[in-house]
Amino acid sequence: ASFFLRNVTVSYSSAAFTPASRPAWGIHLQKTAMDSHLDNIVVRNALTAAIWNEGTGNTGYLIHGFGYPYTCTTAPCANNAASGSAANASYATNYVVYDTGGAGSVWTDTYADSPAVAGFYIGANGIAIHGGHIQWPDLTSFPAANLAYVASNVSNNLLIADVDCLEMSGSVNWITYAGPAGNPPTYASVHHLTG
Repeated sequence: ASFFLRNVTVSYSSAAFTPASRPAWGIHLQKTAMDSHLDNIVVRNALTAAIWNEGTGNTGYLIHGFGYPYTCTTAPCANNAASGSAANASYATNYVVYDTGGAGSVWTDTYADSPAVAGFYIGANGIAIHGGHIQWPDLTSFPAANLAYVASNVSNNLLIADVDCLEMSGSVNWITYAGPAGNPPTYASVHHLTG
């Protein structure tokens, strides 16, 4: 608890891994991690997410997660192809932040760069996303990708604010709510999303 992780780069080479064989995570905060801080973290080519948080009350600042090469020669792309030379192969990361921990975690000024599914997987109550940028290099590689996926078990206390978006497909919603009838959790505030 109460650790400070700063200026860390995790990079899985596309020459050493196929899209399907990449490690799932860049950094994994386990359930015992609490009241800790990540600052200036870069993760390239993790399969599932740059950061997986299972802990409670953790904060992340300046997280940059991405996959390269993101695009493929034949879209829509697949980021779990068995070969990196397949026509549909991509090294995109599913999510940049995958948070299933306890309440109180805050993600500030995150650069969610070209995720295949969404910038954030929100799997717990009491998560705040504030500031940052999300973008895709094109609209065809992963046409269903969006800003956030909110799991069905998330029932209250969600904040998503002040996020800029570049080139998300106009056919998808910013946020996917997996709860009943696609409604957001109670005590949720979503505002100042641009793009």
